[in-house]
Amino acid sequence: MRNYSLVLILVILSIFRAYPSSNSKKLIYEGNEAYNNANYIDAINKYTEALNLDPTSEIAQFNIATALVVLGTETNDTAKVNLAEQKFKSLVRSNSKSISRKSNFDLGNIAYNKQDYKNSIEYYKKVLRTDPSDDLARKYLRMAQLKLQSQQNQEQKKDNKEEKEQEKDSENQQDNKEQQDKSDKQDQQKDQQNQNKNKQEDQQQPNTNNINSENLLKSIEDKEQQTLMRINARKNEAIRREHEASRANIDKPW
Repeated sequence: MRNYSLVLILVILSIFRAYPSSNSKKLIYEGNEAYNNANYIDAINKYTEALNLDPTSEIAQFNIATALVVLGTETNDTAKVNLAEQKFKSLVRSNSKSISRKSNFDLGNIAYNKQDYKNSIEYYKKVLRTDPSDDLARKYLRMAQLKLQSQQNQEQKKDNKEEKEQEKDSENQQDNKEQQDKSDKQDQQKDQQNQNKNKQEDQQQPNTNNINSENLLKSIEDKEQQTLMRINARKNEAIRREHEASRANIDKPW
């Protein structure tokens, strides 16, 4: 009984190996159901299993990238979005126009959400080159163009504002420099005026030392003069007395 069971298992495995493509499609179908039910992790697991069975399945690769974008966007996981972006970039070279067009469209959406409107526009244009009737791509293209124009206007306003602020700062610096130079010049003029004034006062005022010496000499001369006058007065007094004494002798009777 065990031998029959073993043979049955081997037969079943051989059948699965003989039809990997059908098994891969079944897993992709199951992944799509999980995706539609918002079970993105289960969907990614199913798509990955399908890709392991059929590594050439671009549908499995595309669906993995699509689920990664949604899951990464909902959870704010930029790593998942960046991984999906790399997968889409490899799929734009697909021989399948549908896969290539859808990959370019999703790349445009990723760039748009990153506010990279310039690249977003290029991806939407590639979609329209492949399928000019894609109205959704045309709508998103117009939205990205308007966003880019608004972004450029804001950047221009910012640049103009920064330029005006720089000019204002430069003008303020120049004004401050001119005021400082003017103030320095006025201070220099005041210093020069004070120096000239002090010089003139020094020239007009007599030398104190000379005045003191002159006063001292004059005082000595005055004292000498007074001494001479006293000496002369004494001499004159002595002479007068002698005259009086002589006159008294003459006038005295013998």
